[in-house]
Amino acid sequence: MKDILNKKLNVMLFLLFFIFFVLSLFGFFDAVNPNNWIESARYILDDVSKYSFWTYINSFSIYAYVIYLAPFVIAFVGVNAFHKMLHSGFLFNLLQRTYYKTVFIREIAKCWLTALILPIMSVIIFIFGAILYKNSAIIPLDSNNGTLILTVKEYMTIINPDLFIFLHFILLVLFGIIVINIAIIFTRYIKNIYLVSLISFLFLIFYEVVSNTLIGPFLANLVGIKRLANGLSIYNLFWLDAIPSMLWEFIFAIIMILITLFIIYIIYLRGKRDATYERLY
Repeated sequence: MKDILNKKLNVMLFLLFFIFFVLSLFGFFDAVNPNNWIESARYILDDVSKYSFWTYINSFSIYAYVIYLAPFVIAFVGVNAFHKMLHSGFLFNLLQRTYYKTVFIREIAKCWLTALILPIMSVIIFIFGAILYKNSAIIPLDSNNGTLILTVKEYMTIINPDLFIFLHFILLVLFGIIVINIAIIFTRYIKNIYLVSLISFLFLIFYEVVSNTLIGPFLANLVGIKRLANGLSIYNLFWLDAIPSMLWEFIFAIIMILITLFIIYIIYLRGKRDATYERLY
């Protein structure tokens, strides 16, 4: 019964993302011309850039704000099966002393597949825009009806915009892996999957507050690089708002993954005998 409920919840969570995307699409039309959606659609098809559409959906729409809750969804979907294996005793029965690390690494890799949720949504948004909107200009034509949708991500004007979206795709994968690793850490000590997801989400929010208000600004003042104030934000791997550089974001993401993997190693693998043979009920 619990398995059926979990599967239904997974489907509902994915549908929620899709629904907010559809609502964001209507918001896009409304932002162009709130009085005439048909005229708005005609204007979009003729003049608005596909890159502006992608930026609007990902940065200014209802869907963009749902991203704040995305870590909860990623944590829940990503570690649900692993959590069940660990605390039901099935993982204990599966593991053998000679190949413990192999089995464990395989199960972690399965968890990481959920890191593709946000990247796939990002690609769907871009493909949708590329099919409908023929204008490929980086900065589209201006409009008297509004300016919000006429913006693009900063680095789209610096590097090839398609390359930027590809790099953003990879950063979203790294973002998802970081979130899943955090959830795996809490899974070791918490027996309720919903609580694991909630605490992982709250921990990430706590980290964001500390890094954005204390650590980031302190380091920015210390080294004299103003944009470093936003350079320690995990959420900013999605937003990419006033970042030091794209290279920095990749370096930061990889460092965070290595740190969380080291913690996972400490609590799961270093004490191999205890982790393998001690029932985790």
